[in-house]
Amino acid sequence: MKTYWRAAAAVVALTAAMTLGALLPATPGHSQVARQVVRVLQNGPNDAVPVTLQGGGANAGNVNVVNTPNVHVTNTPSVNVTNGTGQPLPVLDVIAPAAHAFEASAFIPAGNTQVPITIPAGKRLVIQTYDVELVVPKADPYPGLDLQTQLNGGTLVLHHLATQQSAVLAAFNVFEGTGQVALYSDGSPLAYLNAGNSVASATLQISGYLVPQP
Repeated sequence: MKTYWRAAAAVVALTAAMTLGALLPATPGHSQVARQVVRVLQNGPNDAVPVTLQGGGANAGNVNVVNTPNVHVTNTPSVNVTNGTGQPLPVLDVIAPAAHAFEASAFIPAGNTQVPITIPAGKRLVIQTYDVELVVPKADPYPGLDLQTQLNGGTLVLHHLATQQSAVLAAFNVFEGTGQVALYSDGSPLAYLNAGNSVASATLQISGYLVPQP
């Protein structure tokens, strides 16, 4: 009989111990979840670990812009150009023709061959248009009208101004011409009538603008 009660007491004690173990929470040191170990191997700068910057911070590396995105500039910021005197920034004076316009007229009477067109000292004349009228006696050969220019003290150059007959008078033939040109002269150009022995007369008008002589 004593043996029976001893066996019963042992069973009750074992059952109570198992119930208490099931009710108590598992401690961290006795967790049944296996730990996962992560190792990062970095052998050089090309094996860098990519990270995402959160919040404020600075990136000291280079930034590559791809796919040519559009860039919008707002608030009209100021732009400063810091070229030195050895690398001046070229500037185009878009109002030069209007601000420094030049017009002149020259009349070559019969018996003369040339008339100067005076321009201010230290200026270069840019000729853009011309108008010419020649009055030639019918008995005389057709004369040519040239404009003589010079650059940088160099060779004198003759530019022929084209004309065509526009009228026939009782004793004269009239020739007229107009055109757009790009002629340059540092000194005063000459209206030169290549008339030979002719007693023709000519009227020349030119227009353009002045720039400082280099």
